[in-house]
Amino acid sequence: MRLYGPVGARNFPADRNPTTIAVGTGRLSVAGGGSSNSGVYVAPAGRRAVLNYDVEQTVTAALAAGQNANLTIAFTPSGGAQTTVAEGGLPGASAIGVTKRLSGTVQLKPGDQVTGLLTLTAGAGASDLAGGLQGVEYDS
Repeated sequence: MRLYGPVGARNFPADRNPTTIAVGTGRLSVAGGGSSNSGVYVAPAGRRAVLNYDVEQTVTAALAAGQNANLTIAFTPSGGAQTTVAEGGLPGASAIGVTKRLSGTVQLKPGDQVTGLLTLTAGAGASDLAGGLQGVEYDS
């Protein structure tokens, strides 16, 4: 017998029933002592995902001298503890218009979660958050 292609049920899993994922937000304002997320995605049972994240924070009211703005991409594996995939921040006294951007790719198995989060410590400054997650979800 001749086989003209791979055999089995999982030869090209990324090509079987792909679903486009787009989770994100327009600009969200975050004041001192607050936080906001640019999107949360959890891979459903029986599915995997490859997602690109691209989030950006922009200072809209100058940060106070001791105030920090932290931008984080957090990954929580199914049944595991949350870990940081990427992190960046702006120090105290950052001026209006200063930006910080994070981008990259994460792979998720069923039950895994990824979140983009902006947190500002207490102070008079404020920042905007924009961006999100985009990619493909497929059968596992």
